[in-house]
Amino acid sequence: MSSPFGLSVWCLFRPAPERRFRIESGSWLVIGLMLGLLLLSSASGVAEEDADGIAARNAFLRENREKFPLVELRKGEAPFAAVHSIHPNKRGIEHEGSLYSAFRFRTPDWLDSHVIWMFALRGGSGMRNEGFFDLSILPVEEDRLFSVRRTNFTKERFPKFAEKFPGFGSFFIQAFDRPVPKPGTEHIVWFSFAHKEIEEIRFSLTVWSDRGMREIGMLPTNYPALGPDVAFRTIEGTGKPKEPAASMKEAVAIQRKSGTGDALAHLEKELGSFIAAGGKFRNFYLALWKEAQVGTGRAELEWAAAANGWLQDKCIELEAYLAAEELCANTASTMVTVNRYASARRALKPFLFAMERRSMSADPFDLDDLGPAFESLPDVRRRRVPLVAKRGISVVDDHGWVFVTKDMPRLFAGSMVTLANLEFLGGDWKRSIERKLWAADWSDQMHGKVQEAGARWYSSMSGVAGDLETLGLYELADECNRTIIEAKRSDPYQNRSKLSARHRRIALRLMQGPAEESMLKELATIHSRMKKNPFVIRATWESVEVTRAKCLFFLGKENEAEALLTGLVKSGNRAARFERIRQRLLGGRFDGLDGEFTTVLTKIREWGRKIDEAELYSLYADFLERTGRADESLAMRREAIRLERCFDLFVALPKDVARLSVLLKRCADEQGAAGAAAEALELAGNQRRIPDRVLGEVKGILNAPSVSPAAEAETRSVQVELQPVRAIAIPVKGMPLRGRAILLNPGTRAVEGILSIRGLSADIRWDGVTASVRIGKPGAGKVAIRIDPGCYARVDLSSDVPPPVGEFELAWTGPANGRQASRWIISAPDDGIASAVVDAGEYTSNPFYGIPIHHHYQDAGGGESATAFRVRSSVPARIEAYGAEDTPLFVDANGDGELTGSGDSLFLDVDADALADIPVVEGECVLHFEVFPIGDLPSEGVNIELETYTGGRWSVIAEDRIVR
Repeated sequence: MSSPFGLSVWCLFRPAPERRFRIESGSWLVIGLMLGLLLLSSASGVAEEDADGIAARNAFLRENREKFPLVELRKGEAPFAAVHSIHPNKRGIEHEGSLYSAFRFRTPDWLDSHVIWMFALRGGSGMRNEGFFDLSILPVEEDRLFSVRRTNFTKERFPKFAEKFPGFGSFFIQAFDRPVPKPGTEHIVWFSFAHKEIEEIRFSLTVWSDRGMREIGMLPTNYPALGPDVAFRTIEGTGKPKEPAASMKEAVAIQRKSGTGDALAHLEKELGSFIAAGGKFRNFYLALWKEAQVGTGRAELEWAAAANGWLQDKCIELEAYLAAEELCANTASTMVTVNRYASARRALKPFLFAMERRSMSADPFDLDDLGPAFESLPDVRRRRVPLVAKRGISVVDDHGWVFVTKDMPRLFAGSMVTLANLEFLGGDWKRSIERKLWAADWSDQMHGKVQEAGARWYSSMSGVAGDLETLGLYELADECNRTIIEAKRSDPYQNRSKLSARHRRIALRLMQGPAEESMLKELATIHSRMKKNPFVIRATWESVEVTRAKCLFFLGKENEAEALLTGLVKSGNRAARFERIRQRLLGGRFDGLDGEFTTVLTKIREWGRKIDEAELYSLYADFLERTGRADESLAMRREAIRLERCFDLFVALPKDVARLSVLLKRCADEQGAAGAAAEALELAGNQRRIPDRVLGEVKGILNAPSVSPAAEAETRSVQVELQPVRAIAIPVKGMPLRGRAILLNPGTRAVEGILSIRGLSADIRWDGVTASVRIGKPGAGKVAIRIDPGCYARVDLSSDVPPPVGEFELAWTGPANGRQASRWIISAPDDGIASAVVDAGEYTSNPFYGIPIHHHYQDAGGGESATAFRVRSSVPARIEAYGAEDTPLFVDANGDGELTGSGDSLFLDVDADALADIPVVEGECVLHFEVFPIGDLPSEGVNIELETYTGGRWSVIAEDRIVR
């Protein structure tokens, strides 16, 4: 930009004479209106007297420059440049009716780039009443023109600005960059105001270069989004920081010799020294990322997870939020490989936080519905996918400069797929598939615009195919794999995705039809190529061998298949254990199989994959039935069905209900068998989402001749159990009583008896599944109940508001074990308690089941909410938590209340803090825990404490006891 008068060009804040604008805190509108209103002095555009006035003002400022403080471009507290202040209302000078306040700065003799600075104003009446001001930069020795880049931000999201500029609401950033000021020259930066109410102008200056960052520091806006840079240097001298690769090599050696903890402690020390020496955090970050992904961490998974987790925590500690988000997918994925699912969800928190900042919901269900994604599965919808953020997010670079971007990060799709995988493990398969389709559509549309968009498309579509296969939708899964194979875009990582899709298509053919010899040859080719591919992990190429073993088995080569699977099992392959059980069961080789089931169940629980237990319970029920243990088979079959309902495994469910019908018929329960058969046919006939072949499979199960021994008549008296033995209920004030008891029937015969109540008036109703007991309402005080074999009946307690106070006794009277009682005390609500668990009890251990504990949580605030909670056991115990309708919430593998260990799973975590949440709807929530003590129960019993996290601390809100 130029001017015939040789005068400086006004900055953004100098409006044209005929228009004035008020600068307001956080006002993007003002900035937009003022764009382009830089006043240029010209013969055609500005009156002669204006030019004369400008010249006179500049002369006045130069003559009075000694009255303006000369500030030094120097470093303050690392990593920031020094902060300076001027006070217009105290030190300003007047000229032609305006108040002028200014400072001077001299550019360094070594100046190698342009000068950038930030400033903020504080007025006596607040920013909204500060009046108008003009601003410009004036060289002392010569007339030069400067164009400027500029922007304005409010203090939100900038904690370092708030710390260094206390009491200021917003700040401006400018860069004097065209042309670059001359080295060693003095400049005046001046403000003029229409009044004297401006109390303080606070500002900071630096030079946009590595030397500028080292010697002067970055602008104190915030820490860099990608981590510390040279401005963080605190060690004097010219020494260079240590190469990160050397630190990685040392850490690996320590890890192998002394363990992960010592290795991470070494990295902590090395990183501190590296930053103090002016090293770029990004270089350290990339070195450790490489070590975890393709270095030692490729084989040593625990080390990879620990290294990624430590690195992400350091990013958050250093406020390198962009780097932390970039790590989400890798960190979460490595946590999954070592069975730390809650830690995986926590690792995704920076991604979810960034989505909030972008004003975008991370939930695919919130996107516009474009119709069914699959014609045969209309439950899953295709969505209108946003390519950029709704709102730009501010990003601080290593100079302290702030820019705003609406672009999604390049690893956006990876984070989405990783989150989707965790959702699928909790049974949320609709959201999982839709999220992966979102990631695939985004990657497809960003192809050529974002690095590795093609790779993200392949991984997203592979994830969709995997979900569909696990659900039993083989036809749809096959179609997805065919789409991957036929895709024209380049498949990065040496055709890794296409190789996997070719393998899965063969596996799917084996699930639906006969094996063929040609399959073995093709599988061998795929296995060879995968094993040579450095981007394919061991578990993937071993999965091809599992499929080859399946093919061998169906071709009649059972011994060869057994030997192959046994070798894979010895190497720790998970899928091989499952397949070996299937083959031994199909082949009638039962020796040692009982112990193998126990081993696999233990392994699945160590792996933290609760969803896989459904198939294992079903297979175990088959085994027990075929070996004549009908009572145990009933319990296992019902547990398989319960889990299939919990995780919405809708293709497997009708087949297991059909198998239940067959078993009930063998146990002479004609009524139960008929009901189960009708349900199985109804479920399988749901053409909205069930493949046609499933109905044929269900009919085949119902009509197949039995291969199991005839069920022996029940020779023992069935001991129905009523739990809890004792309980106390204290409702929240203004809310009704809630409570639950359970009647368990572990036998192979249905049991009929009477449920009654005494002590308080009540009305009892039975709907065939649940006994509803309305306390305080006169009515039927007893009701006849039938409990199906291997099943339990719920007894739900409720009342009007306010609930009655007193004691009552629920009683069960049956044909075998006489009368059992559950004694309850209802106490008056406590004043000042807004939310609480309102019932707690004493339970007895049951050899056939995990010990079921039920609680009702009430929140007087009503509405929907999520409160963090945990369950702790006084002795090691596996604790599974479920919400309404048996929705899985978490699994704590050892009952310590922490969900970050191996084998722990977390299915509901609203804020991604690795803490389970109580899902409150309309002010209430039913919680169901299954407790499996590890080892024998101590003589004094086991205490189970339910705690909630409020006000920054854990509080016990209910305590239960399990006795022998």
